[in-house]
Amino acid sequence: MILFGGDNPRAILIYGLVVLAVLAFSYFVIIKPITDTTNDTVNKALQQSNQAINQGLQQSQQAINQANRQQNQANRQQSAAQRQAQRQLAQAQKAVAQAQKSAQGANP
Repeated sequence: MILFGGDNPRAILIYGLVVLAVLAFSYFVIIKPITDTTNDTVNKALQQSNQAINQGLQQSQQAINQANRQQNQANRQQSAAQRQAQRQLAQAQKAVAQAQKSAQGANP
């Protein structure tokens, strides 16, 4: 106990307060600024990653919308082509039927 002032309670109290002061100083000068800087850096990184995620989601949604529009346009074109093919088929069937009638009428 010689290091702490022997049996003198006042010396022990002073040494204890000095130790607490050194610890408090170390915390506020060394540890707290480091943790504050680290927290700020982590928060900025999280904010940037959220922005990147949101931007990626918007771009993917735009791509999906564009693909849907193109698919709808392709479906409309396909439907139009099918209707035209059906009309042409009906016309060809009429022409065949007329040709058969005229062939039957010419060969009694």
